[in-house]
Amino acid sequence: MTQRVWQAASAVAAAFVAVLVAGCQGSQPAIPASISEASATTRAMSGAALSGIPGGVPVDEEYRREFERCDRENIFRGERFSGFRRCSGDPNRLTALNRLPDGTIFFDAKLGLDIDGGFKAQTDAGPTDVSRTSYRFPDGSYVYSDTVPYVVIPYAKPDWSHADPREFTRLTGIEMGDIGVVIDGTKVVPVLIGDGGPHNKIGEGSIAVFEAIGASRCRQWQDPDRKTRCSKILDASLNQNVQYLLFPNSRIAGLTPQNVNQRVAEEALRRFDALTTAAPGP
Repeated sequence: MTQRVWQAASAVAAAFVAVLVAGCQGSQPAIPASISEASATTRAMSGAALSGIPGGVPVDEEYRREFERCDRENIFRGERFSGFRRCSGDPNRLTALNRLPDGTIFFDAKLGLDIDGGFKAQTDAGPTDVSRTSYRFPDGSYVYSDTVPYVVIPYAKPDWSHADPREFTRLTGIEMGDIGVVIDGTKVVPVLIGDGGPHNKIGEGSIAVFEAIGASRCRQWQDPDRKTRCSKILDASLNQNVQYLLFPNSRIAGLTPQNVNQRVAEEALRRFDALTTAAPGP
């Protein structure tokens, strides 16, 4: 990865922070309508935000290949899955799972949609949707998919499988409530690790993540001027992989529904900028 590419990604990140930390209304912070303008700016930039990870080493290739096997055979750690637990219908496409020298976790995978905690999950839930997320704010409330950019990590309930449901956390050090960034081309989005999913699946983000990268999955907003309540969705992953940089031991104390976007953006981009400074030259 060249220093020039890192600098381009950092510049895009700075542009996004103004959008993601915009003022909050009501009990949940809203992604403003102007996010489409920021997306247009980033689309005009050339080059990919990430073209490789310098010095990264595989976390555990045997573990990564289990996701590939699940994509092909719907088998993970010797257990066969069916129904919504199948991988083949929406493959993980986990092509890399690396640890950088500073401990940052990088992986490259699909970006699927998670609406847990959002308006539709609370009012018109599908068979796999729930009204709460694995992460809770200190006041006991849950993360709101429509307005908070969050990602999902493998974090299944122990009774879902005889396998190790916390294997991803054990291997990577990434815990619920840590932070990171999602990168799609030249678009850099600060994110909270806000929900957990089946241990055989990886690569999901909230409605707000899709909004931030300019690939909306909301077909109908109840409040199109504010975009805080999505009532109809397009439940489809992106048709290309995205990159994830997750920071272990990065949980932020004192998050609230009102300050989460601002505080996560500030800290995630600070850590991202530290990586850009350490990136090698051309």
